[in-house]
Amino acid sequence: MSVPTQSIINHHSQEFSFFSLLNRILLYAEFKFRFGNQHFTADDYIPGSSRLKVGAIPSRFPWNNFYVLPQRLSAFERSAVRFGADIRVQEQPVVSEDAPNESSRIEEHDYPARPPADTPEPNPAKKSKPSSDSPVVSDTMLMRFMQRMEAMHEETLRRIQGVEKTVIENSNSIKQIISSLEFHGEQVKCLNEKSDEMQKKIGKLEKENVELRDRCNDLDAYKRRWNLRVAGIPENSGENVKRIIIDLFSQVSPSIAADLHFGIDIAHRLGPRSAAEKSSRRIIVLFSSRSQWDTVWKDAKTSDLLREKKIKVFEDLSQKDKDARTLLWPTVERARREGKRAGFHGPFAVIEGKRLSAKDLANKPT
Repeated sequence: MSVPTQSIINHHSQEFSFFSLLNRILLYAEFKFRFGNQHFTADDYIPGSSRLKVGAIPSRFPWNNFYVLPQRLSAFERSAVRFGADIRVQEQPVVSEDAPNESSRIEEHDYPARPPADTPEPNPAKKSKPSSDSPVVSDTMLMRFMQRMEAMHEETLRRIQGVEKTVIENSNSIKQIISSLEFHGEQVKCLNEKSDEMQKKIGKLEKENVELRDRCNDLDAYKRRWNLRVAGIPENSGENVKRIIIDLFSQVSPSIAADLHFGIDIAHRLGPRSAAEKSSRRIIVLFSSRSQWDTVWKDAKTSDLLREKKIKVFEDLSQKDKDARTLLWPTVERARREGKRAGFHGPFAVIEGKRLSAKDLANKPT
């Protein structure tokens, strides 16, 4: 079986694939086993190795005047060695690529070219052993090799398909995860925008709430400025609280005694009375005249009658004003000990004519 030179050259120009690799292996095996090493030149081998170069082509054949001299001894030389004759064995000729002359052509068993003296003729029936440099590869071995390579190829394709399927599944999973993250990202963005809007609304509502509470406290404080609270008057069942208050304030402020029937609108005790409670409940008085309220409040501060009866008159303050006065009381008390004129006017402290609020006290550096 011979391999065309053109097909070998075309083989190296084809696209590299599994089957091209298989063809390449088979061609190398065919060159190696069919032609043998003697059909290649030294330039066809890789330097320092027994492997052929890629694209090596056998070029030594009988039709191009190339002859390979036998590697073993001739019959004459073997006979001389066998019988111990003193005949010098001729060295092996060197392979020559040039065509030899007819006179120098020496073939095996060429007895006339070198006649032996007294040696027996070699046995013509004895055949030379085939050279080990030219092994033969059977078709069965090649078929088995091709079947194994095909099975390996199918297994490789099956694994590649499995990996490809896994990669596709992972890609789909990653796409779903990315889509889910984008969706949740949009949701978080919307929630953040709504949260910012709610924060703005809450801030606005808190500001409005503070303003409304301040206004309610101011209205409550203004309404309470028409009231006075009285403590220390004994409580009796069936009493007329308004009459008791008019009589008391007539003695405290005699200048307006005749007008108190019209100046006092309501007077009653605060809260329900329990059976176990022994002390008297306080009385709240609502004036309909602001001028009469001012007169009674001013006279009550210096009234000897109230001190004798141990009756106390207070302003009706809101809870905010009470808290402010609680904070300002140490400052007022310290000013009084220093001999300064100090008192309260609503939620403010007045010291030597200067008004001081709880905010001013909180902002004052310590």
